[in-house]
Amino acid sequence: MRLRRLVSGREVERPEQEGERTQSHVTAGQVGRVVAEATALVEGTVADSVQFGWPPPPWAWINKLAHADWADICDLSIKRHRLVRVWEGAISFLAADMRALAGTPEGLVELQRGALIPLELRVLAGRVQPPESPLELVAMVRAEMDRFRLNDHDDKGQF
Repeated sequence: MRLRRLVSGREVERPEQEGERTQSHVTAGQVGRVVAEATALVEGTVADSVQFGWPPPPWAWINKLAHADWADICDLSIKRHRLVRVWEGAISFLAADMRALAGTPEGLVELQRGALIPLELRVLAGRVQPPESPLELVAMVRAEMDRFRLNDHDDKGQF
């Protein structure tokens, strides 16, 4: 049996023999770490969580964009000139694109639900390789945003 920890990116293998009963002794600290990882995942803060170290897993940047609210996207988009880390620069660039495409907080939610969250889930499921560089991140996210804009919204006059 192969168990995967998606948030931390670590894999743990533990063979099980047929008919073997396993007993689990889970500590409060272990439960707390799992809860912290799950919270970071659904809140889009994996890239900001020090428990994941620096640099965070590449898919964490998609997670950040997929779950940021309007205020966070606006803030990220105007910090472009102050950022020194390349990954954060890519996020700032993408946040500005998302802000321009979405136009409103409601539009942002629609964009995230229609493009970013599905991309994040495909990466987490292993159906799409995570970006290996900030340039790949920009290309991947912009392609999803273009698909969303062209396929889903041309006839509605939105975006």
